[in-house]
Formats: sequence, C-alpha cells, structure tokens
Amino acid sequence: MNRTEIKEKVITIIARKFDIDITDILEKSNLIADLQSDSLDMIDFVMTIEHVFSVSISDEDIEKWATVGNIIDYLEAILNE
Repeated sequence: MNRTEIKEKVITIIARKFDIDITDILEKSNLIADLQSDSLDMIDFVMTIEHVFSVSISDEDIEKWATVGNIIDYLEAILNE
C-alpha cells in the first residue's frame, strides 16, 4: 500500500471518529491540540486502525503518535516491510 492510500484511509478514519471535516485534517495536525482527541477516543481510533490495516500496534508505538503524519509514517513503514 502506498503513502497516498494510507493517508486517505487514515484521514477518513480520523474524520469519522473525531467528527472533523476531512479538509481540516493535515499531516501536521496534532492529535490532541488540533483534533481534540482524548485517551478514550484514541483507544477506539487505534482499534479501528488495527482492524482496517490488519496490524497490531504496541502501546509504545502509539505513544510516538503526536501528529497525523506520524501515524502515516508508522503505517507506511510496517506495511511495506
């Protein structure tokens, strides 16, 4: 899966989960500051990401996710190993 496909899926999931317009979500968007996510939102979001991309994500890796771009980078790396 290429970066563009991953980005489109991730942004679509974020828009649905956090009820945000797709055009307001950028790679530099911070999950907490810009997208107003909290820990419960993140649990549901991570479960959805794991399901959609058929991956298992450790808590340590999730802690490194500050921006949308971090998530896309992470998924791109593990999906293209």
